Amino acid sequence: MLYITHDLLSARLLADEVLVLDEGRVVESGPTLHVIQNAEAPYTQELLDAIPNPLTIR
Repeated sequence: MLYITHDLLSARLLADEVLVLDEGRVVESGPTLHVIQNAEAPYTQELLDAIPNPLTIR
């Protein structure tokens, strides 16, 4: 199955492997949890920062 999303939280729940594309170029790839925990590309960091954390919402 190919699942295309900007939501890394849903990708974490559905995918074993992930490719992060920025302007059509692969900037990170690998096992989903590894990419999420070790994100290096600025775009991957932006995607992770977009995930709401209910503990920080006031």
